[in-house]
Amino acid sequence: MFRFLIIILIIIYPHLSQASGIDWWVVVQTGGLNSSAKYQSFGLVGQPIGGLIQSGSYTTFVGYMPGYTPQSGKPNPLLNLCAKAVSSTQVNITWQDDSIIEDGFELERMTGDEGFIPLTTVGKDVTAYQDTNHLISNAAYTYRLRSYNEYGTSSWITATVTTTPAERKFTPYNNLFYPDKQETVQIRYIMDKPEHVNIKIYTLSGRLVKTLLDEVKPAGEHWIDWNGQDEGSEILASGTYIIYFNAGDFKELKKAVIIR
Repeated sequence: MFRFLIIILIIIYPHLSQASGIDWWVVVQTGGLNSSAKYQSFGLVGQPIGGLIQSGSYTTFVGYMPGYTPQSGKPNPLLNLCAKAVSSTQVNITWQDDSIIEDGFELERMTGDEGFIPLTTVGKDVTAYQDTNHLISNAAYTYRLRSYNEYGTSSWITATVTTTPAERKFTPYNNLFYPDKQETVQIRYIMDKPEHVNIKIYTLSGRLVKTLLDEVKPAGEHWIDWNGQDEGSEILASGTYIIYFNAGDFKELKKAVIIR
């Protein structure tokens, strides 16, 4: 052991001269063969100075280590994976990187219990990711994450989250109106993501009298008016009509009353 420490001092002696202003050094020995140990030297005051040295069946770190943990081989497991739904179409994912030698991170996602599929790979030292990849409102997702490098991968860590319900709104204004006086129903609807939208007018008996909209609309706030006319541009008789709104899996009915 004494002979080995002498060898260490000979190896690190050139670096000791760089340690001006540093008043202590440490020697840490870890057991077990570590085929991935690599010698690293640091020359800035206040940074680790020394390196990892492998010999036989042990690895030794020598140098000044302010909060520094020597590590080699496969990356350490990650910590504190957190998945937070910020809307019906976005989940923010964060984690704590407890490794110093990863090459990157692999993130996978599972919908319900359908099985994990690869979602993305991000580079080293990244600790956050925004998932907006075809998420469904009010659905449960499980994420798992691991780090990797040339020697292997860490173990998986997981987190589960449920996206928020769809923020879609459909509201007709002035839905008791006089078409003969050029009054209209103003229909406001809000989309949280692009969807195919249908807005149709029916009688109480279920007869379709007017298709106001049948097309894909982007996310955001939209307005459309109904002037009380049918498909032939004739004003309908006085009475109660049903405004039917459909966007994706969102469906709703509202009443409108024509007075003549």
